[in-house]
Amino acid sequence: VIGYVLVPFYAPEIVMSDTNIERARTPYEIWCRSPTWEVLLALLIQTVMQFQPILLAIFIWTIGQMLRDEPLEARGRSVTNMGLSIVFIMMAYQLYACAGTSNVLVTVERVFYTLWFFFQAAFIVRLATACQACRELLDFYLHPDT
Repeated sequence: VIGYVLVPFYAPEIVMSDTNIERARTPYEIWCRSPTWEVLLALLIQTVMQFQPILLAIFIWTIGQMLRDEPLEARGRSVTNMGLSIVFIMMAYQLYACAGTSNVLVTVERVFYTLWFFFQAAFIVRLATACQACRELLDFYLHPDT
């Protein structure tokens, strides 16, 4: 029924299962036709998907620099750094998923996945507040009399 599924992209959580502890081969090796290329493709797709909001944060940072507004510039820079940190956590998780199936490694993968999830949620909130601050600043400069 299903011809092809990019397992590292659609189901990265399968490596955290207790059934994967002490297996001879990783789940990516078992389920993927070419694990190396499929993990690299999943990393590329996830990175490209993450760079869209990062580019929005860079845009906010640039607006803060052009208007010489230090708080907005600092907010844009911090959101950009947070987004790039999330990309790093995501890459570390995917690469550790290829490393093996020991009990300690599955625990480390769970920690990385939890960090990835919570930082992603915090990133969404911080990006939304930075967009709102940028909108208010631009509204102030475009309509100074109101």
